Formats: sequence, structure tokens, C-alpha cells
Amino acid sequence: MRTAWIFLPEQGEFTTAEFAQSQTWCWYSQAGRHHPGMSITIADVAREAGTSITTVSRVLSDQGDAYRISEPTQSLVVAAAKRLGYRPSYHAKSLKAGKSQTIGLVYNSASLAPGNLAYSATIIGAIDGAVRHAGYHLLLIADKNLYEVLETGSAFLTDRRVDAVVVFGYVLHRYNVHKLPIPLTTEQAVVVVERVGKTMFPTVEMDPAPGIIAGVAHLVELGHRQLAWVTGAEGSERTAIFLAACLQQGVIGRLVEVDLVPLGTHPSELIFSAARAVTARYAELDKATGIMCFNEFIALGVQQVLREHGLEVPRDRSLIGFDDLYAELALPPLTVVRFPLADIGKRVAEMAIAMTEGPAAIEQFRGRRETSPSLLIIRGSTGAPPLLAVR
Repeated sequence: MRTAWIFLPEQGEFTTAEFAQSQTWCWYSQAGRHHPGMSITIADVAREAGTSITTVSRVLSDQGDAYRISEPTQSLVVAAAKRLGYRPSYHAKSLKAGKSQTIGLVYNSASLAPGNLAYSATIIGAIDGAVRHAGYHLLLIADKNLYEVLETGSAFLTDRRVDAVVVFGYVLHRYNVHKLPIPLTTEQAVVVVERVGKTMFPTVEMDPAPGIIAGVAHLVELGHRQLAWVTGAEGSERTAIFLAACLQQGVIGRLVEVDLVPLGTHPSELIFSAARAVTARYAELDKATGIMCFNEFIALGVQQVLREHGLEVPRDRSLIGFDDLYAELALPPLTVVRFPLADIGKRVAEMAIAMTEGPAAIEQFRGRRETSPSLLIIRGSTGAPPLLAVR
């Protein structure tokens, strides 16, 4: 077994075993030593820097200039703190500021199943990045039981364990938050992402209309005159937008509603489930040369069924999906309507942090509704319809 060696000034060399058995300190300095397991205090920093505790406190709280502490002294204090590995007490800072410096994120842990992972992780990652950039921490509050996770988030906010909470709309809309054991109210710092239903909480929502309208226009420009929208039962808003866009363009828009019964949560299982559902309604797609779908899993299921019938994308049919989690990996890469998920996560975090400033800030955001427009991303799955392609 290899022996690691540790060297400390004026102490010589130790093997790791000797170091562990000795009372050698976890750090070493010329001015003094600190016992293992004990945290560094501002008194230690003051002793190391040769200044008063008051001076150290003012410098490390960024008040050195306000108290006219000289630059050399401030540099001396900062250097001493760095040498000793000083870190201010998190709890002391929180108590002094009256904040936990933490934002809670309430969501359903089932949303991290493989089929939803990329979607949820993109939003959550953007929230986390924005929160950390602002000097806050993100606390994930998750459970498969939506009522319990919402109740926990409410309790954490009321107990000031978090300064604000971000709630996914699918969690919020299923329950009357005012009837929770500890109610969520609009007097608290609560922000909703993906609003579902009416609420006076500030929200950042996704607007599917711009992308769908652009998708229909794109197909029409390519020469398609018979379009289809393939969806499950949940897609009423997007369906209405699609049909209205077809009417506006003067082309035929057909609704094909399939009976989606997921066989699992993995992307491959979702695609297989979609393909099976599309097969049962394939005759309704017969004359449509341009096909748009509620999500990318349905679109990839449609592509699989088309191939089974000897049709290729985009040679024989043009195909547009929704979301952009796996679409670029398809062959050919799938044209999609996409939401800017990272921008949405960042904006939600900014709103939550702003609301931690107090009642006036919360009132300023009450009832605010911000929308993030969808975008059409054109790739290789759309082209001219077959008759036009051969001209």
C-alpha cells in the first residue's frame, strides 16, 4: 500500500497515519494553530491579521470603506481570512439579514422520469443557475404526492426556511391552496411556472401560438395544402391554435386524436405507445402531406408508422413535432416547435428573488402574467409535398 506524505512548515513530514493519530492541526499559520473540527472565527482572523475583531467584522461585511479602514489594513484582513480558510456562519448571516438566502422549488418527483427528465432538468437547471448567481441557494421540495409536496412548500415558506417558492403549475392547479393546513397566499413570495388555470400568483407561461402558427405557415410555403394535427386528449389549446392557423392560411386542417396509453416512462416506450395509437387512426392521415404533432414523442411515433407503410420523411410526408428534447437525434432531425426553457427558468428565478425584498415587491408582482413565446426550429423533416417535389 502506498504511503502519502504531508508536509507542514516547522513540523516536518508526516505519514497520513501519523498525521491522523497526532494532534496536528487541520491548518497551520505563523501566528497560531487551530484544533481539528473547530470552525474559524473572526477572533482567529483578527489574531492572525493583528487587528481588532471590530475591524475584521467591518472588512468582511464589505463595510471597510464606510468606516474609513485603510486599503492596506483591509488587504491584511482579507489575506488572513483566506489563509485560515475563514467562512462566515451561514446561520448568523441569515439571522442578521432576516433571510434564509434560499429559494424553494416545489415539483412532482415523477416529472424526473426519463421521458420528462430533459424538459424538467432544463428548467430546474436554469433556475438553479440564476439563484446561485444571485447568492442564493435552491432547495428542491419534491414528492410523487402532489398535495404533500405543496403542503411542505407552504410550511417551509411560512416557517421562513425559504424566502420564496417556485411552484410548477401542474402542482398548483389541482388543489385549493387557500385550504391547505398552512395556506399559500398572494401576500407571500410565490411564483408559478407553466400556469394551469386562474391564479393571482405571478406566473411565467409558455405561449404555443407563435410556433404553431409559424409551423403551419412553413408547411404552406413548402406547398402543402392538406395538413393534420395529431394529438392526445390533452391538447385542446394547441389544437385550437392549429385549426385557426389553417383557416387563416386557407388550407385544410384535420384533427387526428389518438388514444395514448403510455406503456412506460422511457422515451422509447413513449414513442412505441404513440406509434401503436397512431396505427389505429392511420386512415385519417391518408391525404395529409404535412403533419404536426402535440409533442415530439407522437411525431416520432408517426414517423415510425409512416415507414411501416413505405413512406419516408420528408420525401413523402413533412413532419413537425413539439418540444425539442430528443428531436435533433432523430433521422432526419425533426423540425419542431420549441419553448425557450432555459430563459423561462431564469426569469422565474429572477421574479422569486425580487419578491424576497418584502411586501412592496410582492405587491408589485401580484397577478403579473409573463409569457414566453414558442419558436419554430426548421430541420430536415420538412420539405415540398411529393407531387411538387418531382416538378
